[in-house]
Amino acid sequence: MHDVAPPSPAVVVGIDGSRRAIGAALWGIAEAVDRDLPLRLIYAMEPRDHPVVDEIATATSALRQAAAAVESTGRPVKLETDAVRGDAADVLLAASHSAPMLCIGALGVNHATGRRLGSAATALLPRAHTPVAIVRTDAPRPHDDRWIVTEHRETPDAAAVLALAVDEARLRNAPLRVIGATHAERFLVRYRLQHPNLDIEALAIRGDAGNYLIDHAHDIQLLVVGHDRCRHLTQLSCSVLVADRHGAL
Repeated sequence: MHDVAPPSPAVVVGIDGSRRAIGAALWGIAEAVDRDLPLRLIYAMEPRDHPVVDEIATATSALRQAAAAVESTGRPVKLETDAVRGDAADVLLAASHSAPMLCIGALGVNHATGRRLGSAATALLPRAHTPVAIVRTDAPRPHDDRWIVTEHRETPDAAAVLALAVDEARLRNAPLRVIGATHAERFLVRYRLQHPNLDIEALAIRGDAGNYLIDHAHDIQLLVVGHDRCRHLTQLSCSVLVADRHGAL
């Protein structure tokens, strides 16, 4: 028996034939370019008793559409595409073992099966060993000045979640807002020193963070959360990046 080599590093995107999946691919371009890694588009051909006619053609078409959308941006990103037979969550989980990030479109619909990709997200999040981006925009807005937001909480992965939020704000040249208690301010000092041009602000709020996020949804382009909060905050109207569940520092 020979060990199966793990997939080479790449930013992985789940493709299902939906516009939201293409939006996830477009969102993932910056992640791949920043890391100098390929953007790997994966289509999962779901197992079923009666295979859909031209299933491979359907997968090929969906991958071509997503690849064309990425290429049309003119960004210098290396593209890889693959169609794999298997349950969507299992396929994406396996593909992301060596990935720095997995990107999926929220509530995308697999046109071949009628299944919503949201069901894959529900299955993926408890098992993922890499950050998972649930992208709710069809395409990134140019010069988007909406906030990157994270919630500071006293948890083992708090430092890792904050670092991930800082990376996203830097990458997307967006303001970073850290909501929570006033003591969050002291954790931001080193990031202000490291990134003097980055707009970072701590916001003390009263009441539930979820209500605050709903009230300010129009100001937020991305919410970065710890794994323990993913079940509570992934239903918001903005894109959500869920940190690695083993990301405690």
